[in-house]
Amino acid sequence: MHIPYVTYKIGNIHDCSPDWTWNVSSMNDYDIWLVCAGRGSLVCDGVEHRLAGGDSFIFKPGARIAGTHLPDHPLQVIACHFDIVRTSIKELTSVSNRFLYRRLSKPEITAGLLRFAIQNAQGKRQAAADYWLSAAVMSFFEQQSGEQASAPAVTHELDRLCAEIAGNPGRNWTIAEIAKKLRYSGDHCRRLFLKHKGQPPMDYVIRCRIERACFLLKYTDMPVAEIADELSYKTIYYFSRQFRKVAGVPPRVYRRK
Repeated sequence: MHIPYVTYKIGNIHDCSPDWTWNVSSMNDYDIWLVCAGRGSLVCDGVEHRLAGGDSFIFKPGARIAGTHLPDHPLQVIACHFDIVRTSIKELTSVSNRFLYRRLSKPEITAGLLRFAIQNAQGKRQAAADYWLSAAVMSFFEQQSGEQASAPAVTHELDRLCAEIAGNPGRNWTIAEIAKKLRYSGDHCRRLFLKHKGQPPMDYVIRCRIERACFLLKYTDMPVAEIADELSYKTIYYFSRQFRKVAGVPPRVYRRK
């Protein structure tokens, strides 16, 4: 499954007031909607869902929605509206239904990606907002249902950290900082990454940087030197060498593809 390319339109984190209700007669675009906390109910095209943390929807154009919640358990929701530029995910573009539902096994990952999208949009970094929203939509489809999947607390902590790294790959990440965040020794962190991510921590950081660089090269006009600087490479030569090692071609060749 290839990552979809979507464009961010508007998004927000909603701390719903006690008297909150939501009524949409016909959704006019796509909307990814994630419940972070609280309890309530949502009726979409006549189908009722009881809401709790981890419930997530993608509403499509034309969807009819009515929602409410328990005043003593108010909902916190992250939502982002978007348009689809390109995708191979047939479930996303199918007109046979006007909403998709998942109870996410790792909602903190999707929530983190949505927050990164909103933060970048607020900073007027449209390309970055598009990137992280595309990743959030992809995570919606990649996750198993929460009732079907469970994982030890350590893997949730690792996934949360990996989402943070993916959201800010230009940060000067070090083994020491990664170990501190996971509250393990450096050697144990290496073993965790190898077991659950298939690569050492710093290789994961490099992969996130190159994935971000690929997106910026393909969908923006940012100069290669500026991309290298944003991703904390001290020289364009070192960035180009690392990019070629991961992507197989130099940055400028990748941009022309």
